[in-house]
Amino acid sequence: MSENELASLAGMMGMGVGLLIYLLMFLFAIAFYIVFVFPYYRMAKRQGLPHAWLVFVPVGNIWVMLNLPRREFNLFNKYIQTDRTKVFWHFLLFTLIASVLAVPFVFIILIPVLGWLLYFAFCVALGVITYGFTWRMYYDIYMTYGMQDNAMLLSILGMFVPIVSIVVAFMIMNREPDFNA
Repeated sequence: MSENELASLAGMMGMGVGLLIYLLMFLFAIAFYIVFVFPYYRMAKRQGLPHAWLVFVPVGNIWVMLNLPRREFNLFNKYIQTDRTKVFWHFLLFTLIASVLAVPFVFIILIPVLGWLLYFAFCVALGVITYGFTWRMYYDIYMTYGMQDNAMLLSILGMFVPIVSIVVAFMIMNREPDFNA
């Protein structure tokens, strides 16, 4: 074999190894996602929640997780909603609007100082709303499934250390919901 052929063979082998690594990472991500949502599927099935299978669909899992508790969704006493399906659609709309608004910031950040301040304010507002929504979703689930004493701590900790949310979900998935909590 010539040097060029060896170089081509080495390049193809490198690409093959790279593709194999990507494939393994993709399969690992799918497995991790299934492990993450399985407890919520189990809770939804036990409650007889329609379309519990949506938990395996990205974004659909938010609808299922929002509808597990049957309590008022109250985000900082600023957004109060009794219909949790409406909360899902409002969050989806908020996410869409935030995604569209993020595009102009590519140009706004070119403005010295003011552009960066506006971008910073946008990111902080987006983070507060998104993390607040996520916190409330987990908090309500934990309150409904018998974790009243630790719901606040676990819901905050779970946002920053996701393994906590997974462990707690497996701990509570076989419990009976208490809709009066």
